[in-house]
Amino acid sequence: MATSLMGKVVVGCTNGEILFFKDFTYHPFIFSSFGDLILMLDITLDSKWILAMCTKHLLVIPNPHIGNLKSQEELKQRKPIRLMLDLVDIKRFSLSIFRVKRVGKETFKSARFNTGSPIGCEELIVASIGSYLFLWDFTKIKRNEKTNYVVKKEEEYIVDTQFRFNMMNELIVLTSEALRIEILDVDD
Repeated sequence: MATSLMGKVVVGCTNGEILFFKDFTYHPFIFSSFGDLILMLDITLDSKWILAMCTKHLLVIPNPHIGNLKSQEELKQRKPIRLMLDLVDIKRFSLSIFRVKRVGKETFKSARFNTGSPIGCEELIVASIGSYLFLWDFTKIKRNEKTNYVVKKEEEYIVDTQFRFNMMNELIVLTSEALRIEILDVDD
């Protein structure tokens, strides 16, 4: 479950469906994640984009209930964007992400937008697997531009990550050994 600054709520279901609530009133089902289990959700402050974390990939989903969509046809054109790791990186970092049948060490642990940036909109997405951080440029993703991710290696296993509110380049990293702030070079 995740909430936005506007008070909107999204809920992930065990069957892979994502439900949207506005003013605690259920709005019609918005998306099915191809049947994959939704492990975590995040939503942008303006409620226009939803980030769904599954075991093997992330989904960036335009919210059909927010914005100026004029027709069902326009709604259909706004397709979710699947973010996956390159097979080369999976092999290089010895990740067994595609052999995993259940949630464990080799699945995505957390995925979040950098909310509360000084300019008022999210610019990055962070996710972690094992001791690796993966950063995507959300501004390019929104424009449907091909984007690569940046990989950062931590010394210990990553338990959770979260951007520090209103600090777009500060990432709070909780590892098995410590809690620290990682200063990101956003031009990487």
